Amino acid sequence: AKLSTKARLACALLHERGLGEASAFHAYVAQLPETFAMPATWTEAERRQLCYPPLERAAARLEATWEAACASVPGVPREEMLWALQAVESRAFSGQLTEGVTELAPRVAAGAGAALVALDALHA
Repeated sequence: AKLSTKARLACALLHERGLGEASAFHAYVAQLPETFAMPATWTEAERRQLCYPPLERAAARLEATWEAACASVPGVPREEMLWALQAVESRAFSGQLTEGVTELAPRVAAGAGAALVALDALHA
C-alpha cells in the first residue's frame, strides 16, 4: 500500500531521529516533545466530552489513519510510528504556498530527500 505524504514524513522523521547527532535536523528533532495531547489519542469516552460530534468523528478518522499507517510500515514499532505521526500532524500543513515558502521548501526537503527515496524504494 502506498503511504500518505504525512506517513512518509513520519518515516523520514524517524530516520532522522535514528541518526542522532549525525542528522542535519538533530537540533529540530531533539526539541520535539516525547508525548502529544491530541484528540486522536484519546479514548472514545474522552472524545465524547468534547461535546462536538464533528471533532469527535475527525479524531476517530485520524486515529484510524494512523493505525493503518503503522500497519503499513513493518519493522517500525507502533509507538515510535505513532509518535512520529503525531509530530508530523501537529506541525505539517497544506494549502497554497507563498513565494517565500516555496523558496525555502526545496532546501528543507533536500535534507530529508534521501530518506524518502529509500522509503519509496521499500514500498514500490
